[in-house]
Amino acid sequence: MKEQIFEVNCGFFDSINKDRLYSAEEMNKPLNRVITNGVFATNKGNPGTDLQVVSANDRMNIIVKKGQGMFGDKWFENPAEIAITVPENTSIVPRRDSVIVQIDKTQSGRKGSIVYRAGTASSDPQPPNIGTKDNIIEYRLANIYVAAGTIQIGQDVISDLRGSSECPWVTGLIEQVDTSVLFNQWETAYNNYYAKSTHDFDEYKSMHQEAFDEFMRNLTSELSVATSILMLTNNFISSEEMTNIPIGIPSYNSETDVLEVFINGIRATEGYHYEIAENGSNIDLKVPLNAGQAVNFLVMKSVISSDIETTTLLIKELNKKIDDFTNDSGWINLLLENDILPFDYENRPCVRNINNKVFVRGTIKNIENTELDISTLSIGQRPKVDHIYTSAALLDNEIVSIVVLKITKEGKIKITSKTEEIPVDALISLDTNFVSD
Repeated sequence: MKEQIFEVNCGFFDSINKDRLYSAEEMNKPLNRVITNGVFATNKGNPGTDLQVVSANDRMNIIVKKGQGMFGDKWFENPAEIAITVPENTSIVPRRDSVIVQIDKTQSGRKGSIVYRAGTASSDPQPPNIGTKDNIIEYRLANIYVAAGTIQIGQDVISDLRGSSECPWVTGLIEQVDTSVLFNQWETAYNNYYAKSTHDFDEYKSMHQEAFDEFMRNLTSELSVATSILMLTNNFISSEEMTNIPIGIPSYNSETDVLEVFINGIRATEGYHYEIAENGSNIDLKVPLNAGQAVNFLVMKSVISSDIETTTLLIKELNKKIDDFTNDSGWINLLLENDILPFDYENRPCVRNINNKVFVRGTIKNIENTELDISTLSIGQRPKVDHIYTSAALLDNEIVSIVVLKITKEGKIKITSKTEEIPVDALISLDTNFVSD
């Protein structure tokens, strides 16, 4: 009986007169079965630092570490660390960005890249979409949470996605770290532990609550005291570049009290953003403040008083101060319109609302038409009636024009008149303040 022969794909063979030519896809095909796509771990199968995204601990800078992987069935190597400056968030809501591995398989591309892609600012920010184009293969290495007005990207806002479904680990031939299985196992174990601990605690609380209540009634009756938690606040505005900031609350005790620190409205972390100085009355910042930036301090103290009425009045007074503290929006960068630019980074235009008193500051340039809107203030930052004030246009520290600015009750900031023509590189100050609507 004659043999039946069926041809299949096979390779590689020596070429005779170019009768065996192979494409890149054919060359990579054997790797598909033995090495899956993702970031290479260590040779022992443990996660390493290959292609890790880390904070540079230098304001808005991050670093993508060198490393290798297999993406889109192509070998991929970043031979040296890549420094990336995260774009500022000038919105009043946060943004979530991504660092992405991209394989461009198009005829015009044929390359691998590291891509930084910014998301859209939102009250519920989502990372940007990836892999939405034909022959563009993308894996997400990390997400970056960019808070409104932030000046520092720390490791705490970088979500490492290596080892997740968006960017798996590759340990070598055949073997791969199945982090989804491990995660499910850890999550199940944690949920079981949490449920059991919650049940045990509720049971304990139920059994001992009555005894505890009776103990507290006897204690307060015998001692005739009232116990309360008091909150003290202090607001500090820097007048120059500085790192040593006074807490400004004389009764603060670093051994017994709880201290919360907010820098430009963003909660700071001890040990990462600042350290408490040895004298206990100052903090030392890791990154210096510029002039005009805000640091807010909140101290919580446990107080025992024999006069509950006096204590209650004191609490009410302190609560009013807390309300004042929480009604401070912090400095928010203004979004400039019509190609108008900040004169420099250090004095970029921004706005702040403290208990319905609005402060506008900063300098601008590139004014060609006084009828154009400079910026628009958000609701809550606008004056009750049109706010009109004067400023000056400076060139080489010389006044070249006197200008009249108006902030309308709709929030529009514009120049309404000028004494002379304003050069495009002249400095104009927006500094003013008013009561908001």
